[in-house]
Amino acid sequence: RAVVQWLLAAGGRGQLGDDTVAQLEQVQADLATVAAVRLELRVLGRLPGGIPARRYRVIRYVARLLAEHAEPDGEGSGDLGIRLLQDPVLMRRIFERFIYRFAQHNKPAGTKVGRAHYEWSGLAGREAMVPKLIPDAVLRSPSAARVIECKYTDKMLVAGPHGAAPALRSAHLQQLFCYLAAEHRRGKPVSGRLVYPRVGEAVRVATKLGDHDVVVTTLDLKLPWPELTARLRAEVFGGLAGCE
Repeated sequence: RAVVQWLLAAGGRGQLGDDTVAQLEQVQADLATVAAVRLELRVLGRLPGGIPARRYRVIRYVARLLAEHAEPDGEGSGDLGIRLLQDPVLMRRIFERFIYRFAQHNKPAGTKVGRAHYEWSGLAGREAMVPKLIPDAVLRSPSAARVIECKYTDKMLVAGPHGAAPALRSAHLQQLFCYLAAEHRRGKPVSGRLVYPRVGEAVRVATKLGDHDVVVTTLDLKLPWPELTARLRAEVFGGLAGCE
C-alpha cells in the first residue's frame, strides 16, 4: 500500500501516464483494508517470509528501494528517479535483474535461462585475483545458446582516437567475447546480446565477434508495456535456433 501511495504521488506530479494512474487508483481501492504503515526498513524487516514473501517479492523489492532512497515517510515527496540515477551501480543491478527475470518468465518452450560461472582455466581455485566470468544471463535451447550482457552507462558510444567517429565501447565488447568463447566450449553455437537502457538516440548494431553473431542494442524503458514486451522478446529470443 505504501508503494502504491508513493507511485500515486509521483503520478500527481505528472511523472506517470493517465492510464497508469488509473490502474494504481484501482489497486489502492483493492488495498483499502490493508493497514497503512510508514515505508521504513524496520517495517520491511517484520514482514513474513515463506510463500507470502515469494508471492510479493516484486513489491517488496520496490518497497526496499523506496525505503532506502526515497523520503522516509514513503509519501513520494522525494525524487527517487534522480537519487537512483546518481547511483550507477544500483541502476545496473536493477536493469540486470529486470532483463534476467523477463527472460525467465517469457522463455520459449524448451529453452532454459540461467547464469553461468565460467573458468579461465583448470586452475580456477588458484586464481584468486582473476575476475570471475559470470554473464548476466545465458539462454540455452536444444541446439544453440545465447549470452546476454546488460550495461548501464551514460555514454554507450565513445569518441574514437584522433577525431574518429563515435564507436561502441571496446571493453564491453571484449567482455562479451570472453563469455561467448567460454560458452562455445560447451559445444553449441552461441550468439550474444549486449543491451543498454536507452541513452539519447536509439542504437542497434548487428555484427560478429569472431564466429559469433552479436547484436548491440538500446532499450527504451519508457515504451508502453505491451510494446516493451514485444521488443524485449524479439531482442532476447529472436533468432535463437531451437526455440519453439
